[in-house]
This record gives sequence, structure tokens and C-alpha cells, in this order.
Amino acid sequence: RYLQGSKKQMGIFLDEQKVLAILDKFGGNIDSQLVFLKDKSVYIYNDGKEDTVFFQFATYNNKCIVMGDPSGKKEDFENAYYQFIHEADQWCYQPVFYETNEDSVMTLHELGYDFIKMGEEALVDLDTFTTSGKKMKGTRAVLNKIAKEGYTFEVLEAPFSETDMQAFRQISDSWLGDRKEKGFSLGFFSESYLQRGPMAVVKNTDGEIVSFANIMPTYTKEIGTIDLMRHHSDKAPSGSMDFLFVNLFEYMKNQGIRYFDLGMAPLSNVGNSRKSFIQERMAYLIYEFGSRFYSFQGLRDYKEKYASEWISRYTLYSRDSWIAYVMIAILLIDNRTIEKDGTVARNRKKRWLKF
Repeated sequence: RYLQGSKKQMGIFLDEQKVLAILDKFGGNIDSQLVFLKDKSVYIYNDGKEDTVFFQFATYNNKCIVMGDPSGKKEDFENAYYQFIHEADQWCYQPVFYETNEDSVMTLHELGYDFIKMGEEALVDLDTFTTSGKKMKGTRAVLNKIAKEGYTFEVLEAPFSETDMQAFRQISDSWLGDRKEKGFSLGFFSESYLQRGPMAVVKNTDGEIVSFANIMPTYTKEIGTIDLMRHHSDKAPSGSMDFLFVNLFEYMKNQGIRYFDLGMAPLSNVGNSRKSFIQERMAYLIYEFGSRFYSFQGLRDYKEKYASEWISRYTLYSRDSWIAYVMIAILLIDNRTIEKDGTVARNRKKRWLKF
């Protein structure tokens, strides 16, 4: 390894023109927009005539952690997977596919990959959602209280003014407090990223923005979702998240969207049974005790009151890898901190993981 010299890096830095051409022609998914955070590398598959598929991933030592499912032409996904894995193997990398759906599991399992369940994704059926009934009694009371206090919901279209962007920044800083931003599987505060889509906001009686959530393009007409959802720690009313969510459900339903994606509940129903696979139990322990950003059970409980159904998400890894090292690599990538200028914080600690 020493005699080989510098190691070839997989993928390229974001080429917006190529990525947008794929998304505009072939569509994407709920994770596609994360590519514009520019904190990941991009691998583009070409069918011999045109670019049809791309992956977004981050590299840690010899692991390429691919975020979500591929974006683009579904008919080319299998060939794109094969080419990516083949090239990674040539350069001594081991791909890990993080938070994929069942279709990807079937494809990658045939290519020699093992898998574990990583959690469940909450979907709200907007056609059947209602705030009536005993289950939503507490939420109704909160919504009515906020409305009576004069708070209003609004969707602002990009591009946003400098004044609005400053307001978003102040709210984000207040929400973060002493915590650092994280990236990879979640968005972080980046002006260029937030300028790419609409913003749902809550305003007080003075017209001041106190909460916001950026609406993510999903490049599909069936599912809508958001990324950053933040409120001012002092100025936003208690329950502003519920106020935003319920109004967003109504807004997206009027836009012809069928489902609202509330995002992942990591490790939900994973590895907590005495009969669970040893790999899943190990993954649960490593990820639960290693993550400093989530209260996993609290996240699941909050989403439960809105979710109509839960969709399983999986991580796939080479049979040559040991699951403990795979989970540590994911943990390090998914919890790396982001500086205020949008760059990944440099890791000054010795990189001891080689697996």
C-alpha cells in the first residue's frame, strides 16, 4: 500500500449541469436534493450514450458510504451498481450502501452484499390525514392556541431576499445553540442550498419569521418532504413544529402530492429483540451509543402520531467487511461536523481505522 503512493479518489466533485440533466429527464428520490450540499462526492453512470444515473457518497479510508438509493433512470440502476462496485474493487475500496429501499436490497444482495435493517421511514397519507379523533386531541389544542395567538403559516418562493436569509440564519443559530451542524444524510444551513426551493415559515403578529422548514424537491409527483426544520428558541411558540407540519400537509395535498415523508426513525425496531440477528444487535449498540445528535426513541414517538405507514430502510455491505467496522465508518461519516461556511470540519485525530 505504501509503495502504491497516493490512493485514487472515487467519483468527482458535484457537476451541477450533469446532475440536473439526469434529474430533469429521469427523476430522482427524497435524497436526491442532498447532492447540492456539496459535502459528498458524485459518481455518474453513462449508458454509452448519455448520463443516466448518479450516486452520492463520502469516503472514509477504504469505505465508500453511498447515501440512499441511486437517482435517475431506474432501468439502469443494476448496471450502475455493478459498474460502481467493480471500479471500487479495482481501487481497493469497499462500498457501503446506507438507507436504501427494498428494491436496492434485492439488486445488491444478488451482487454479493449482506444487509441489515437500519430503521423505518414514516409516511403520511395526505388523502386520509386528519386532526380529528382522540389521538390528535392534544395536537388540536396546540394548533388552536397558536392560531389564536396570531401566528400564521406561509410558503415563500425562492430566491429569498437578504433580509429573509438573515432571519433564517438567526433562527438556525438559535436552534443549534452550542451544537454543531452535521451533514451527509441531513441538510445543514447553506445559503446556496436553501435558495434551491420554497421555504415554509411561521410568522408572528409583527410579520417576523420565527420558524422555517425548507421544502425539498423530490423530483417525483407522489412524495413531498422537508429537510431543515428550525425554530427560534425564544420567539417561536411551543408546538410550532406541529403547526408547521399540519399546515405543510394541507399545502402539499393542495399541490397534488399523495404522501409526506417525515424521514427516518434510525434503528426503529432494529436489534432490540432477543431473537434479532447478531449483526443488527451490534449495529444498534454502536449507533445508539455513538451518535450524539439523536434521541432515537423520542424521534420515533414524535413521528408515530402522524405516520400512516412505515417503510423499512437498509444498509448493505460487502461480505468481506465486518459489521462493527462498517457501523463505525457510517457513524463517523454521518456525524462529522460542518463549519459555518458549509465545509466539512477537518478531522485532526489520527485516522486509525483501516479495514
